[in-house]
Amino acid sequence: MKNKEKQFLYALEGANTYRPTPHARSPWSETMQHGGPVMGLFGREIEKAAVQTDMHVARLTMDLFKAVPMAPLVAETQFERLGNRIAAITSTLRPVNGEAPVARASGLLLRTRQYDSPYRGNSEYPLPYATRETARGKENSKPPIFFHERLDTRPGVDDTGRYVWMRMELGLVAGEPTSPFQMAVAMMDMTLGSGLRMEAARKQALALGDHAIPALSINVDSTSYWERPFTGEWLGMRPSLISQKDGITTVSNILYSRSGRVGTAVASGLIQTI
Repeated sequence: MKNKEKQFLYALEGANTYRPTPHARSPWSETMQHGGPVMGLFGREIEKAAVQTDMHVARLTMDLFKAVPMAPLVAETQFERLGNRIAAITSTLRPVNGEAPVARASGLLLRTRQYDSPYRGNSEYPLPYATRETARGKENSKPPIFFHERLDTRPGVDDTGRYVWMRMELGLVAGEPTSPFQMAVAMMDMTLGSGLRMEAARKQALALGDHAIPALSINVDSTSYWERPFTGEWLGMRPSLISQKDGITTVSNILYSRSGRVGTAVASGLIQTI
């Protein structure tokens, strides 16, 4: 990937101000940022703190308070607790010309240690087929404009059910490499939408009556638990829970790297009527 601003989501201005490029735009409005890039920024902020403490990011929770404008964002990150084995950190993003934060994240950092018991995944949710064995998602005849259109998505189905592999084709911040964790966190915004689409495809394949996804389902949060560090470029998602009731939808996905299960992600949304 060449180091040009148009291939990145943000340009860093000073120590903690991020100016969005057009690739960070949301499909909802030309004046709004997509939730994915915003989550990626929190991933960068929390990961920097984890590196300083030599701890593992065990949990990352992000709340989107309101629409994030296509304007420079100031990140303010601080430790709430810094112990020998456990650290808690919070981070907020606010517009340069605004006072109230538009989004907030909290991270739980844990110190790792050697342990004799080997890693064991959940056999009920096996590793999906590799990306090379799946078909690339439908190509859009129009050039990609929004963040989610620049994701290389590879949906598939196996004996367990449906899944999707995703890879982010853009860098997060110009002038620096994007870590695997930052890429994965930026794709956490797809937890809700990808889960609903996979459920709709499952119902359609079974010829069930109601297989349409809600026309408008607005993401409001994302929580990811990282059982072990994410590596590589490809992030796999397989739904484990989908709930819709009284205008609220919740989706839980199992997360994978190419080498195995790495954690879980949960997202909530508000189902809007047209």
